[in-house]
Amino acid sequence: MPRGPSRQWRKLMPHTEEALPYIKAALHYGHGKPMAVTEITHESFFDFRRGLFNAAKLLGCSVHISKAERLEDGSWSLTYVVFTKSAGRAYVLAKHGEDRSQWPYNPRRRATKEGDAA
Repeated sequence: MPRGPSRQWRKLMPHTEEALPYIKAALHYGHGKPMAVTEITHESFFDFRRGLFNAAKLLGCSVHISKAERLEDGSWSLTYVVFTKSAGRAYVLAKHGEDRSQWPYNPRRRATKEGDAA
């Protein structure tokens, strides 16, 4: 018996659905190889970029936007690279060291209230 359509809160956001084929293509092409997307409109640039990160997280990999440049006609060009999660973690450790307090962003830091001293 068919289950029917998925629940509305389980659907992917449109920018993630749009970026999912690009991440799948990069995974098929191979980890660590640069891929380029051109002619992204200025209005959809930030949503597409956010969609790439969401799609990569959904597929269990990491993505790095290595180059984002605005073209003469006002559109954008993105160059991105897909890595495995372990390769991404190894890169961060090699670049910033093991002391998380020295990182520009500590993903395991507890959230602080606005009035507290950090």
